[in-house]
Amino acid sequence: MKQIDVGIIGTGWCGGIRAQTCAANPLVKGLHLAEIRPERLAEVAKATGARTAVIDYRQLLAIAKIEAIYVSATPETTHYPMARDCLAAGKHVFLEKPVALELSEADELIALAGERKLKFTIGYSQRFNPKFAYVRKAIRDGSIGRPVSALVSRHITRNLGKKISGRIKLSPAAMEATHDLDFVLWCLEPAKPLRVYSQTNFGTMRETSGAPIPDTQWITVTMDSGVSFVIGAGWTLPPGYPNFSTTWIEFIGTEGAVMVDDSHRDVVLNTMDKGMVLPMSTMPGETVDHTYAGPMAAETIHFLEAVALDKPVLVTPEHARMVMEVYIAADLSAETSLCRCHSPTPRKYARSPKRATLVKKNPKRIGLAIIGAGRVGLFRGEVAARHPQVDFIGLAETKPDRAKFVADKVGADFVSSDYRELLARPEVTAAVIATDEHLHVGPILAAVERGLSLLIEKPLATELAESERVLEAIQKSGVDAVVGYTQRFRRRWLTAKEKVRTGQLGDVTMVTSRAFMNRLVALDNYQRTDDPREISPMVISGTHALDIVMWMMEAKRPVEIYARSIDKALGPICNGIDATAGMITFEDGSLYHASISWALPVVWPAAVYSLDVGIVGTEGVLTIDDTHRDIVLATSISQGEGYAPDASRHVDFLGSYPPGDIALGELRGPMREETEQWLNRLAMGFPTQHATAIEAHDRLMLTKAFDLSARLKRAIPLPIGASDAKQQQGLLAAG
Repeated sequence: MKQIDVGIIGTGWCGGIRAQTCAANPLVKGLHLAEIRPERLAEVAKATGARTAVIDYRQLLAIAKIEAIYVSATPETTHYPMARDCLAAGKHVFLEKPVALELSEADELIALAGERKLKFTIGYSQRFNPKFAYVRKAIRDGSIGRPVSALVSRHITRNLGKKISGRIKLSPAAMEATHDLDFVLWCLEPAKPLRVYSQTNFGTMRETSGAPIPDTQWITVTMDSGVSFVIGAGWTLPPGYPNFSTTWIEFIGTEGAVMVDDSHRDVVLNTMDKGMVLPMSTMPGETVDHTYAGPMAAETIHFLEAVALDKPVLVTPEHARMVMEVYIAADLSAETSLCRCHSPTPRKYARSPKRATLVKKNPKRIGLAIIGAGRVGLFRGEVAARHPQVDFIGLAETKPDRAKFVADKVGADFVSSDYRELLARPEVTAAVIATDEHLHVGPILAAVERGLSLLIEKPLATELAESERVLEAIQKSGVDAVVGYTQRFRRRWLTAKEKVRTGQLGDVTMVTSRAFMNRLVALDNYQRTDDPREISPMVISGTHALDIVMWMMEAKRPVEIYARSIDKALGPICNGIDATAGMITFEDGSLYHASISWALPVVWPAAVYSLDVGIVGTEGVLTIDDTHRDIVLATSISQGEGYAPDASRHVDFLGSYPPGDIALGELRGPMREETEQWLNRLAMGFPTQHATAIEAHDRLMLTKAFDLSARLKRAIPLPIGASDAKQQQGLLAAG
């Protein structure tokens, strides 16, 4: 897989995000920048290690080795001439929306890209929001039957509205609703729009600017399939509103409905200084410490892969032109109060007049061994198969049919039923340990003996003595070993970590977490073990919430645990534990109360995990609703999401599967991000937020302490060791 040189024209908000993303991607051989503001150009060039930094974008066009260019300049009047010049110079082009200001300009760009056989795509970043991708999946796979109608309402704050409308005289339809027009038309393709009716409403924007700028615009579109949809867009939320953007989506079908609450109220930060804010509410996403959380990074990488790997772009310029036709028709309808046909006459719009430095290294090749070809092994293998530095994939799996299936999916170069045979291959430089939890120790020790870098699914082991042995071997060998606590790579937890880390809450004094899980997960785990005593909700699943909280509280030392468990539901079925609740006391007196139940009924809508977390500090409070009730699917078709699908489930909280979701044929979500960042860590030496082996052993110790305290019905001093765990085993055997 080849590397490419990339140019970026305009390094403002969006261009800066794209520059940082490209600088961190191993597909990029060299980064080249153009920006008319010298101070900003110097800032971004230093942060990204750019090889070229110029004022005039035309200088980039003269650099022959640049194959792809992102045009992120403002105002929007610059889009057409810059894109035209880039395409004429033979460069593949990513252009921020809108594609142009006039249909004739869009047609010229599309024709030029076609004649030169160049990749040309437009920046509709919301397609890369996992929630939006999942809605399309639910429509395309027939989960809600035949689409009947849709509603999207999007509003942003008036500060952003004034900024956008101040640089060019485009309507809310052209600048805000355009994202939702693209999204709905994408979901409903191949249907085409027939009629458009729109109305605008005037208020504060006209009063404060003196210009005829509407506050809101509502658009009704009728498709040739008979479906109609309504989109509302506004940019005048009051200054006191605690976020940047809020969206509500409804799709109604003949067999179900899917609804998305993208109002960002699942993470709330409240401080003495700024009051209440919703910190994760920008449409592009946010930088969180050393990583980027949001759709714009994924969109940027998608175009890189399209050019470097010669893959099709997700947003075609022809589709972007159709979106442009619809919002032009909407503006004409609003002006005339008439319903407009889809193909409007061409219209002319009025034209208006520090981060961490990323040092680019020579990437190393990766020969990857995947041990265990279950769900997670397949997920990670498919991500690895797309990574430019992975030139060998080997697979070890004891089930021949499964081994063949996964090998074909990931294009494995070598397959064996014996992990030792795979690890002995000279091509192997790193390994993923994805076996069942109780089978981790053997492959880990064999890989450590060879000095391989490791990504180990949690836990290191199911027993403390074995975990201690594994940790000691890793530390003695000095290998780079990380453990798969996937939730660290989700946007909400990254943002929460950043707020705690930077002192926005003051000194954290109390944390609570409550996890609810469908019992299908518990039954699946108990059926896969010969000894139910090794399995508990805390050890297998509660460890995720525990890791997130302990990651937030990493500066504090836990000194005591008190816990209780219950087994009324799973006990009679499989000698299992239903739920555990307990409290950790820290050395400074801070408290963490945790509870988990994985015995909820099979029909519980969350396919896997629902979590609530509250963090209280001396200066603020942060609440995170991770129950996944923001996307609800109700359908007469049985749903097969999660670890162990069941035919009786017809209502789903979409997005509750911890690894992420399959949409458009690919895994979207934290496990993909976690795997990609690990591969970049190996290839380029970038820092990541993966859990270390020491942290993973600590999490196992704490979960075992929860179980021991619950069994003994008394408080347990921390830390505990293998001898304490043996005491627990003796009590379990006696029970």
